[in-house]
Amino acid sequence: MRRKNGQMNSQSQVLLVSISIQTPPDIDHEQLPAMKLVCWYIFFSVLCDVDHVIKAQQSQLSESVDQPKSLMTPLDGKHLRMIVTPLTGINDVGRNSTGHVIQIAGPIPLALDWLSRRYNFTYSYIPIIGPIFVEDVPNQRGGISILRQGEAELYAAAIVGTASRFQNADFSSPWMASPFSILIPVPKSSTNVRALIEPMSTEVWICIGLSIPTVILSLFGLSKCVAALNKQMKSGQSQNSFGGNFKITDYVVSVILSQGGYCARKQLAIRLAAAAWCLACVVLVQAYSSTLIAFITSPNNKPIINSVYDIPNVPGLKITVSRNYGPDQTNFSIFKKLGDSLREDPSLRCNETETCLDKVRTGNHVYIHVELVIRKIITIDREKTGTCQFTTASESFWPSHLYFLLPKKSSYTESINRGILKMHETGLLEEWTNKFNPVSIECSAALTKKKKNGKPQISLKNLTSAFILLISGICLSFLIFVAELIYHRFKLHSA
Repeated sequence: MRRKNGQMNSQSQVLLVSISIQTPPDIDHEQLPAMKLVCWYIFFSVLCDVDHVIKAQQSQLSESVDQPKSLMTPLDGKHLRMIVTPLTGINDVGRNSTGHVIQIAGPIPLALDWLSRRYNFTYSYIPIIGPIFVEDVPNQRGGISILRQGEAELYAAAIVGTASRFQNADFSSPWMASPFSILIPVPKSSTNVRALIEPMSTEVWICIGLSIPTVILSLFGLSKCVAALNKQMKSGQSQNSFGGNFKITDYVVSVILSQGGYCARKQLAIRLAAAAWCLACVVLVQAYSSTLIAFITSPNNKPIINSVYDIPNVPGLKITVSRNYGPDQTNFSIFKKLGDSLREDPSLRCNETETCLDKVRTGNHVYIHVELVIRKIITIDREKTGTCQFTTASESFWPSHLYFLLPKKSSYTESINRGILKMHETGLLEEWTNKFNPVSIECSAALTKKKKNGKPQISLKNLTSAFILLISGICLSFLIFVAELIYHRFKLHSA
């Protein structure tokens, strides 16, 4: 295009130059203005034709994407019988009681329509009553068997490649690439009772519990030793200002609770022991306080799993998949364990997606499918219920490609492959896929509740442990008060 435009512009310039410099000498000078007008007219006509050609070619180029030009291929003038299976967000199919397709939407129908116009063929969907699977199931033929028996020329669906399927049918170029994702129930928020003890490990709490009586006994022993030493030196009656067991205990507990305490003894040994205890308490209290806020504000509605590798580690958790789809065809690594669980319990394979979703709602199952389908399921459920009942695990796995199927050694395979590659080049498949499978931002962020301004909000469930500790302390103080009251009344009666 640019080369042609350059040639035409250069020709117009040569024409103008030739007209301007090759004026015959015998022409009357009065006729020169008229000739110049004619030359300018010719020049502008050439320029207008160039712009017209450029615009015409640009319009043809844009129409070639939306209105593909028919090409002479084995598909030209043919009529194809197709198998379609319903798949949420990919191929939403509606059939009547006789199995005929009466409604269809999704990226696959758009791709089939584009291919039919590009290669000049027509197509129809074969009537099917009930669900259709890729392989055969008891009392029902699968899609591959229908292709092998010549009853259909194309199986248009999101089919995962396996070794057995490659042997029995021709695979098209992958029309979509998507990893597998795991659908899990949205975890419910629970009371964060352990928030006050989680900042420190069990070993640290044990050491703190052993340190308190150790320090109390040490200070009490030092006080007794100092008092005995003063008595032996005949320094008069010892003034034990530290005040016995109760005052020592009160001092030690008050310091670790950051309430402060007064050490009245001036002996260096006692003050060194008290100073060491104060220093240790400062370190412990500061370390505890600095991490406490993180445990209080951290989400307590943790997901049941984060990746596929967590599934075997959760007791009682099982996977569920759409029957004869793909995750149950694996025989390696962690996927073999998941496939074995499906083969041991056939009820985990669902004929309908809603059956799998009902199992996920119980909290004991997770649903595995390609990421685009999982996204569409979450969006549809939120529109139906108004709430987020499902979300996805944080990690996807096993990036896979999805294919169409044709009969083995079909003459249409190469043409279909070229058409799919052309749709990838123009970005049509990606645009159609994203159009029918939007990302549900609301449900993906359901695990972190925030205010409208984006700042985290502390709820009552986050501070449950603090209020439990407060109530326990008040109850303990009342019990001690009642015990002291009973003791004093008993002492008065005995006196």
